[in-house]
Amino acid sequence: MVCCQVFNLIQNLMKKLLYFLALMLLCMSCGNDDHGNDALTSTITIGSEEFLPSVPDPGNNSPVVTDFTQAQGSDSNRRLFTILDSQNQQHITIVIGYPISQESVTDTYEVTNNDGAHFAQVYYGSSADQSSSLGQSGSITVEDLGGSRYELNFENITVENALGEQRVINGSIRGKFTNN
Repeated sequence: MVCCQVFNLIQNLMKKLLYFLALMLLCMSCGNDDHGNDALTSTITIGSEEFLPSVPDPGNNSPVVTDFTQAQGSDSNRRLFTILDSQNQQHITIVIGYPISQESVTDTYEVTNNDGAHFAQVYYGSSADQSSSLGQSGSITVEDLGGSRYELNFENITVENALGEQRVINGSIRGKFTNN
């Protein structure tokens, strides 16, 4: 008789544990899959070539870095983004300026060579051919996703080097950027 009671008690505890585990799995699977996702996704192209964010030592470095400068004596905050493609020896650097009154960097910015209260400057460099190019036109949309996560959308950004050669940057990158 005691043996049957112990068996029933264990059986009831196992059922409760199974229900609890099922509920935990259900709660974990119902969460917003995008929130908190640090994975980096990129569809950036420069001309017809794919730009793949990468670094030689991913264990110690990040292919995407950001830095923030609070406005001091100017009319805009600055957010810097650097994206590295070490495999092809290329980098893209974006400087965003936005008004102090704007709560976050989230917005669409026209690419310009001038700075002011609301602007984007884009620089493209290639170590392979020792060139650097400055953004001439296009736009970039930045979305601050929270937790050092950003999405950058490049819209027909034309960059031109000192020889007058032009390339167009398109696509997007989304994920966690390392704070510099």
